Amino acid sequence: MFAETLAENIYECVKRCNIKNISIPYEGQPFQDYLIKYLKKKNSKIRIIGYAHSSQPLPLHLIYKDNKIDKLVAHNQNQFFHLNKRLFWPKKKLLLQRSKKVRKLDKNKFVNKITIPYGFESARNILESIHYLINKKNLNLRKFEIRNHPLMRHSKKHAAL
Repeated sequence: MFAETLAENIYECVKRCNIKNISIPYEGQPFQDYLIKYLKKKNSKIRIIGYAHSSQPLPLHLIYKDNKIDKLVAHNQNQFFHLNKRLFWPKKKLLLQRSKKVRKLDKNKFVNKITIPYGFESARNILESIHYLINKKNLNLRKFEIRNHPLMRHSKKHAAL
């Protein structure tokens, strides 16, 4: 119901404003796939470009489904490779383009830093992962700054970790 309502409302805006190109963050959500198919069905000439705005270790939600998106933007070569080879996106549907967001970031800001994840179930799992890196991969923790996720400054759970 949400997908149908959203698609109808967006299509009305697209039609009223004579929009020919749409760029959306794409996560493979069912409502996004519905929206794309709906817009393409109503106007096959509309061009829809999605962009994979975040990287995740195993983004199964991005497995290629015969959707009608024109292009999916990958922001680096690894993401492009992963989308193509592991998640079955045809190369003709992919576009490699540097992230506008990352270009603005100071890359040195992330060197030798460990940032606590935004959300986590178990502090124990995080600590076990860090212990693994120290013991098995000879990670010298003294070289790293451990910092809280910027959006979790006031989280007691994060502060405790």
